[in-house]
Amino acid sequence: MNSLSSIGILHTVVSLFAIPLGAIAFVRGGRIDVATRVGKLYVVATALGALTAFGVIKTPVGFGLAVGTLLALLVGVAAPHLSWLGRARRYTETIALSVSFFFVLLPGITETLTRLPVSQPLASGLDSPVLRVAHLGLVTGLIAGVAYQVTRLRVGSRVV
Repeated sequence: MNSLSSIGILHTVVSLFAIPLGAIAFVRGGRIDVATRVGKLYVVATALGALTAFGVIKTPVGFGLAVGTLLALLVGVAAPHLSWLGRARRYTETIALSVSFFFVLLPGITETLTRLPVSQPLASGLDSPVLRVAHLGLVTGLIAGVAYQVTRLRVGSRVV
């Protein structure tokens, strides 16, 4: 069994805090909105999770996910303040924060399936069929979720 380092434990706890915050934001408002308390907490927890990931990353893919998460957060937080984006501000914020949520879930699912149950993990490695199906489900969820969010924003912005 692989034991976690102190930074690994901190990273796991902070990242596990971000996941329910993102889910709550989606359920309450259909998206992660940085103007809400839950949205702000999500951004802080996700940023801390991405930053602490640098202490446990062992692969270039992991490094890319951490950097991608931070970039997606940066775009999502900055978008509402970029007047030159015009009406695209809310779309940019929404899509960027959804992508950041995907970037949190992807390694979370991977680590969970390759570590649990401890005696015989569900996935033996990155090419495991179980893991591939889980990743496909996450990608499908991201595409469907963003399509739903964009449609909802578009319908909500129409003047009747």
